[in-house]
Amino acid sequence: LQRIGEFANRNAYVVCCIESTGFCRSCCRGVEVVLSNLVDVGASNFIADAVFVFIKLCIVALNTVLAWVLVRNTEFGEGIQVVYVCLVLVAIVTWVVASIFMHIYDAVQDSILLCFCYDKERNN
Repeated sequence: LQRIGEFANRNAYVVCCIESTGFCRSCCRGVEVVLSNLVDVGASNFIADAVFVFIKLCIVALNTVLAWVLVRNTEFGEGIQVVYVCLVLVAIVTWVVASIFMHIYDAVQDSILLCFCYDKERNN
């Protein structure tokens, strides 16, 4: 239920900026535009989610390898007995931070997609 509210809220703000109408009317219009272009929205969100997960995995892998190199080749790793615990901790923290940043890109992607669907419906 919260996810639906966030979805409608995000779309309402975009339509509110486009049409200069009230929030409730913009919310209904945003949902209407998305539902009329459901195939485009679904395909685009699926591809975007797959790309975002791939990017997060690349960031986690890069940071974990970098942490491993730092622990092995510098003085940071001299006092560490169990290297893998540190690497797992680095991977978890990196995943959380990357997820937070990628959430911003997801919101941007949704806004651009809604603008595209709105323009497609209005100007053909």
